[in-house]
Amino acid sequence: MKKFFSVIISFAVLFSIFSLSSVAKATETNSTSSAQELITTLQAQIATLNAQIAEMNVQLQALRQAQSQVRETTQEVKGTLQILKQLKLGMTSEEVKQLQELLSTDPEIYPEGFITGYFGRLTEKAVKRFQKRICLEEVGAVGPKTLSKINELLTEGAGNSGKIPPGLLIAPGIQKKLCATSTTGTIPD
Repeated sequence: MKKFFSVIISFAVLFSIFSLSSVAKATETNSTSSAQELITTLQAQIATLNAQIAEMNVQLQALRQAQSQVRETTQEVKGTLQILKQLKLGMTSEEVKQLQELLSTDPEIYPEGFITGYFGRLTEKAVKRFQKRICLEEVGAVGPKTLSKINELLTEGAGNSGKIPPGLLIAPGIQKKLCATSTTGTIPD
């Protein structure tokens, strides 16, 4: 935003210098009609500059409003705890860190509990244990099905706190959601 204003100010200064050179040339003619024309020209230029300033003020207000909306959206996103990308061996990201935090809430799934943000062999093994616990194929990568289950558990367990609670995966209410009792879509007896 500062660059935008410095460019506009530079433009205004150059325009003023150009205008002043025009004024200097006009005053050399020493005629009253030239002076009157010069005044008229300067008034027109002042009106143009005032219109440009008004337009910039409108743009500045729009930018401030957009900036405010971005801040609000950022706060909403921070309050929502989700992993959005599929994760696999070798990746490094904040989402891998969140995955490791989630997995470390159950020492049977991720006994090492390293929260590094790097998806290494230990994380892969932990994901396989987690997939086994939620009755999915143990592939060791976080694909669509695992991702869906993780986000469901995060929404259920963390709510709007934006933080993974300790012991999330071993909480009794979450334990009931870890493995579906039926995959056929029918209700068990």
